[in-house]
Amino acid sequence: MNNEMISTVELSTFDQFYRALNNKDAKALLVAYLQDTFLSKITIEPVTGEPDIMALSHLATSTKLQSQDKFTQLLSYCDAALKTVINYPRYKVVREHDFVPIHKAQQLDSRSVQWLSRQPGNNIRQKLSVNPHVLALTRRNSLDTLENRFVHNTIQYLDYLLESKRENVGLNDDQDWLAQELDLWGSKEEVKEIKAWQVMPPNNVLLEDKNYQKIWRVGNKLNRLDDEISHIYNNIEFSFLHRLWLEIIAHLQSVKKVHVLESMLSSDVTDLTYKHVYGSVEILGKNLEARGSYRLNEKKYIDIRVSCNDQESKIILVTNFDVKKYYTINISSVGVVVCDEKNRQIQSYSLFNQDMQIMAGQIVQSWLGESGLPRVFKALESDFFATINLSSSIPYVRLLTSDTAKEKGSVKKLQSESPLPLRFLAHKDNHTGEVLDLSLSTAIDLDQDAELLTYGSVYDEDNASVIVDLIAKGLKTPRVNYLVSDYISDFDSKVIRSEFNRAFYRATPLPKSIAAVFAMQAKTMLPIKKGELYVVLEQGLNGLYATPVIGQNSKQKIYWERHPSFKLDNKGTIKLINQALKGEYPQDVIDAFCSSFSYAELIKNNRKPAIKYRNNWYTLSESNREKVKSHYVDIAKSTLSNSLKENGINGFTSLNIITLDPSIKTNGFDSKNIYKNLDITHGSQALFELMSAKRNTVYWRDHLPKLLTRLPMEGREVELVFVDDKTTIEPKRGKRISLELKSKFTIPAGKTKIALPIFQGQGKDVKRYSLTLEHSAFPLAADIECTLDLGYTYGDEEPYQLVFSPVDNDAPFNQVIAKWSNWEMTQEQKRVCPEYPKVQTITELIKFTSQGKKETDILEWSERVFNEVHDYYEFLVNGKSSKRISLQIDPSNYFEDKNGNKCQKLNLGIGEVFIHQAQFEDGVFNKQPDKISGNLIKNDRGGYKLNDITEIGAIPMREVNRLSGKWRFPILTLFDQEREMLSQDFPRSLRESANLALNSAVELLTVNTPSKMEQELRQFISYFHRIMPESFAKQLIENTKNKTKLRQSMLNISYALGDCSTEWQKRLLSNILMPIDDIGGTRAVSLEILGTAIWRSKSLVFQLTSKQINVLVNRVSDFITKDELNIKSNDKHFKWNSLLRRLELVFALIRLRASDKQDIARSMAVGSENSDKLLNAIQLLNENVGGTLFNVMERDNKVKSRVHLGNINKPVAFNKTPDILYALNMYLSGDDGASSITISEISSE
Repeated sequence: MNNEMISTVELSTFDQFYRALNNKDAKALLVAYLQDTFLSKITIEPVTGEPDIMALSHLATSTKLQSQDKFTQLLSYCDAALKTVINYPRYKVVREHDFVPIHKAQQLDSRSVQWLSRQPGNNIRQKLSVNPHVLALTRRNSLDTLENRFVHNTIQYLDYLLESKRENVGLNDDQDWLAQELDLWGSKEEVKEIKAWQVMPPNNVLLEDKNYQKIWRVGNKLNRLDDEISHIYNNIEFSFLHRLWLEIIAHLQSVKKVHVLESMLSSDVTDLTYKHVYGSVEILGKNLEARGSYRLNEKKYIDIRVSCNDQESKIILVTNFDVKKYYTINISSVGVVVCDEKNRQIQSYSLFNQDMQIMAGQIVQSWLGESGLPRVFKALESDFFATINLSSSIPYVRLLTSDTAKEKGSVKKLQSESPLPLRFLAHKDNHTGEVLDLSLSTAIDLDQDAELLTYGSVYDEDNASVIVDLIAKGLKTPRVNYLVSDYISDFDSKVIRSEFNRAFYRATPLPKSIAAVFAMQAKTMLPIKKGELYVVLEQGLNGLYATPVIGQNSKQKIYWERHPSFKLDNKGTIKLINQALKGEYPQDVIDAFCSSFSYAELIKNNRKPAIKYRNNWYTLSESNREKVKSHYVDIAKSTLSNSLKENGINGFTSLNIITLDPSIKTNGFDSKNIYKNLDITHGSQALFELMSAKRNTVYWRDHLPKLLTRLPMEGREVELVFVDDKTTIEPKRGKRISLELKSKFTIPAGKTKIALPIFQGQGKDVKRYSLTLEHSAFPLAADIECTLDLGYTYGDEEPYQLVFSPVDNDAPFNQVIAKWSNWEMTQEQKRVCPEYPKVQTITELIKFTSQGKKETDILEWSERVFNEVHDYYEFLVNGKSSKRISLQIDPSNYFEDKNGNKCQKLNLGIGEVFIHQAQFEDGVFNKQPDKISGNLIKNDRGGYKLNDITEIGAIPMREVNRLSGKWRFPILTLFDQEREMLSQDFPRSLRESANLALNSAVELLTVNTPSKMEQELRQFISYFHRIMPESFAKQLIENTKNKTKLRQSMLNISYALGDCSTEWQKRLLSNILMPIDDIGGTRAVSLEILGTAIWRSKSLVFQLTSKQINVLVNRVSDFITKDELNIKSNDKHFKWNSLLRRLELVFALIRLRASDKQDIARSMAVGSENSDKLLNAIQLLNENVGGTLFNVMERDNKVKSRVHLGNINKPVAFNKTPDILYALNMYLSGDDGASSITISEISSE
């Protein structure tokens, strides 16, 4: 572009174009520049030879010019194909007649016989005696095929253009070598017999053979080449217009305050122009346009627009400062003129003799007031080895070149880390599935109906290929170590291994923890010491994870041993960022921050894409960046030590910490034992060099996580362990390591496919997968016992290989190889949950029946109870009663009956009353009281007798002891399922009786009553739940603050919670969810309270918040897996019933899958973290206690679940598993049979 230019000439062929270049023609030089910049920025699809559809930001990024034109681009595309064809062409067999020596003749035909008949002689010997040659049919190979005619024709034109280029411009080494090869091929005799190409339809070879197909495409393009170069030359302003538009976009992208929305463009090599593309379809008739924003300050953005009008050959720049700033760039065949909104000329340029980058920069500078150099894209390259850390949207890479690798002591001389030149970002259209590349974009448009793909998508089966293709675009190397998070299992990382193996010649996954300890060693030069423990802490999206790595010494070999990761804290980067930015941005924008950038990226003060949401623009301001920085996870030494013990990490000599993320803080540790800001790519390279130097040395071993399935056996589930918790292996890429298995497995008859649930890990960190057996021999006619062979191959797409081999040699198959897969379910299956039983109305309680018993009138029974409570009040407070009277007697009037017992008779107004010594309460008669109370009962003689006699004004203890049996069931049932006496359908007379009884009960507690009666009265009051007196509610709340009183008030609180509709009930519930202390008995009582209350209300469980649910799941699963496992067969029935209440609580939590709040429903769905924690706890309990619980429930009818299940068709294999444990396992695991299990009734007994 800066060369001296002279007057232009007419041009109609590519040969003329080369000659014009040699003559320094102005337009030709500009055409050459436009071709070079156009072709240097696009990528060519290797099969079709057509330009790939590319993102605007990629096309607008500066790249090194490659001195290309349309002809050399075609040469590059077909170079390999040409060389293959001329060295290995296709031949055809030609049959022809020729004179050959008699001994070489292989075939004679009729023509040969005719020739022979014309020769002199009477026989063949005589005919051939003169000349020992015969006219025979011969075969030879010929290049004269249709496809070779086309190739020959194409090569001739290529030769012509190569020669023209040699004479006028010059050839590079590759082109010169190709020209010589083509000349040499053309000079061969067999080539010279190829006939001229006539225009004909292509044959199958030209259409299907990949090499001939390329030449067919190139030949057709060569035919159009002259017309295309002529069109460009004669309409230079059109191609110039598109190039200038793109250069302006390039300069805009260099301005930090500018954010340009991404779009996809197709490149038209024909005229060096671009078109907008939606999906894979070009949008015809639409002018090029780029939109975005310019940031004036942290809160104010203005819209900008750069459009290209092809019809009028102009570019329009629009922005809105205080007033609209409108530039028009008019392009003609001779120059460029820039005018403002008032059509005043701002700048002008010649079309020739001008650097287009400088022109675009000056225009942007004038328009926006600032500009910069276009961004440069350059892929990172190594011809030997590289390491990439997949921890952020712009990962860091460390290269090792072959020269560096040969250096001695190269650990000290490794190249420094470099960021990948692009970001892991893309949009995937929700309807078409088309991908919009955002890897160089300066803006993210959330207003599009598309899924945002980020660096976390590399583990997503549907989207991993998009991210790995971005890696391959930015990193060129044959060998690569990619660093993966330790907490991601081999099964979850299958897709990333598959994609890396596709994209690179040799790709090896390396755990970050191993890279971290070798980075620590490379930095400190410390040797490995036996028993030295390094805990590598990594912050994931959903939690903080710890990976123990211990120094080991075995058989004089010192190495690191990695143990399985475990979750240390539930606070992941998503939660931290949400806490920091809540209220500052819309939630969708915060979610985009969380997924698009790592925590470490967010706290860095560097340029990030802006986010457009609902036509507003958002970037992370400096103040909000500091807010994110102020939120972190603080890990105490005691917390880590306890977690290590829980996960079986003992016997270490020292404890050291390596933190991989800036969001992790530690306290209680000596600073010399903490390592931060390690370059773990350095550790990977150090390990690579060590392994390259000494291939047979062990540098690290992997302690594989426990792997098992659960099978029914003898009426309950048992574990079939594939990998126990002590298995270690030496990871070697591609080497299968056999893991010994002594167990056998019986493949059942009659099944076409056997699916087994697979569990990996231990404790709270168990993950679930699937294992499937399929074979053409299935279904089997009879069960077949098999031995198991499990192998582990480090780095393979499926590292675990499990082979089932039949014991019997006559089996219909030799072996079955299991297929591992992620555990997948439909949304409906994930949300399967038990429905709450039908809520009975007050009226239906007249004919109440439970568990198949006879009908009972609960209303009539309840009214009797209400009347009795009021009667006790009248008696104890006012001395009146409908059944109990007080008398004054004379002890001297006793007489003896025939049995020697003392009796006396009194004449009252109602008749004679008989008093007998046997009716006195124990010890009362001996006191010879002169004032007594008793129950007046009619006898058979027409008179009355006095029963249950006590001192005056007292209630007999025998009657007090019977109160629970008389009061509890009817009132519990009456006010169960949120029923209350203020309901409209509550009978008026019953309401009056209930209200009178409630007031009487309250008053009775103010007088001297037996402690047993006081207990029943308090419980009676609690049955009224939301309408119980405020004074009692306050007392219950106070009781929750004292662990002793909490235990004493357990039942009262259970019933008082009701539907939790009042403020005091909500406060009471909150205190139970977060008790005064959460250990031992207090945790047991609080969980039992919830287990009771949560089934007495249909709505109570749905009032829990996400935070409360997560805490509750952790509490109940932890209690089940620890405290409940200690229960003994001979323990009292109330202990077993307490266990059942907690199991009922788990059952109630499953109902949250039906929550209207989608985040809560998802948090409890099958396969979620919460559901898996509960599943693990239930399976552990079933394994250790299930059989005992079944036996206890069988022998003791006092031990029973209040949740009665229906349609629970347990297989015979589970006949010794309690119904509730079986149902819980089915619902939590998402088994197909779960949906058929129903809750028939919630009993109040």
